[in-house]
Amino acid sequence: MNHLRIVAFLLCGMAALQSTAQKKYKAQYDYQTDQLFYFELDNANNIIDTLSGASLKRGSIIMIEVDNVNPFAVSIETT
Repeated sequence: MNHLRIVAFLLCGMAALQSTAQKKYKAQYDYQTDQLFYFELDNANNIIDTLSGASLKRGSIIMIEVDNVNPFAVSIETT
């Protein structure tokens, strides 16, 4: 009986950890065409899904990629 309770407790704990895990996103900006794309990533940073809008959750990991920009002409920094 005690073993069943311990297993049930562990399963509930694992489910709670999975639901609060950080999600990874990638924002890709094309400087020449002024287009912005959002992607959802898995743990290996592979693209899972393309997002239609910026519905990012607080505390998530966001990777930013800027394409087609001359690094000598434009200074880009995150704030």
